[in-house]
Amino acid sequence: GWRGLVNDPDMSGTFRINHGLRCARRLLLSAASLGLPTATDFRDTIMPQYLADLTSYSAFDLASASPYLITELASGLSMAVGVRVPGDSEAGSAQAERAVSRAVSAAKSARDPHVFLSVSKENLAGIVHTAGNDQCHVVLSGDSARP
Repeated sequence: GWRGLVNDPDMSGTFRINHGLRCARRLLLSAASLGLPTATDFRDTIMPQYLADLTSYSAFDLASASPYLITELASGLSMAVGVRVPGDSEAGSAQAERAVSRAVSAAKSARDPHVFLSVSKENLAGIVHTAGNDQCHVVLSGDSARP
């Protein structure tokens, strides 16, 4: 599938990421100039260095990202962050309980400081120290059959 505006701005599989970053910033700046809050799904620890200053909210899907990546990233974002629980589990099932437990653990862990390798504000590889994010929470998702 399509990897998104930043990764493939031309929807052609050419992955002109630098062009995609500029397009995304222009779009977010336009929204900000209108007073519109914005949200995104950051999927790595690098992208927020370029877009977090124009983003109001972020959410992560435990099914598509490592809980470690989510907690490291969320702990350093200065915005509310939701950890989505996949809605494809039968309510009350052991699978659903494990998914909720993983999301709660990730949200709680993101409240603590973390240290990890990423890109610095000077665009150099470096060690990032985060302060923790007390705005991290769990988002319960439905599916096509129920809310």
